[in-house]
Amino acid sequence: MDMIFNGWAEHQQVQGMKLAAASDVLTLIPAPGTPPRQYFARYACPVMAREQDAITQRSGFAVMINFPRDYLRAVSNAAQVVAIVTPQTIWHPNVAGPFICIGAIAPGTSLVELLHQIYEILSFQKFTSLESNALNVEACAWTRRNTHLFPLTTRPLRRRVADLEIAEITPGATP
Repeated sequence: MDMIFNGWAEHQQVQGMKLAAASDVLTLIPAPGTPPRQYFARYACPVMAREQDAITQRSGFAVMINFPRDYLRAVSNAAQVVAIVTPQTIWHPNVAGPFICIGAIAPGTSLVELLHQIYEILSFQKFTSLESNALNVEACAWTRRNTHLFPLTTRPLRRRVADLEIAEITPGATP
């Protein structure tokens, strides 16, 4: 048993669940195991999908995040870390289902950072417009022609907290 990895994984679970609790968009389900090494993340936000020959906006998507035992030392294959679960028809330059490119994943990249990156990419807050960098060249060309549609949402992943102070106003008193 790797005590360092387990301590890191326990921290990821705590931080990931805090983010999910503070989000109206994200539902995070840890896989069985203590600490969990795998998570199912469901996002309630718009995503583009190609169904038959039409590209349409759909509501919601889900990904699987997996932390291999050597994740703190190396990320030899990003496809082992993040994968699209549903819909398999996501239409995005960074997606060739079930694969999603969220950029270089450094060893030890936190669960929270991965969750944010995935959200920003699939809601078109971030995307590549260079076909040489795209997993899906056809989606890249389509995206470049339709930039007026993006981002699909600007809603933050973490709910904003308003810090309000309410005070009684007395007639005739100066503030």
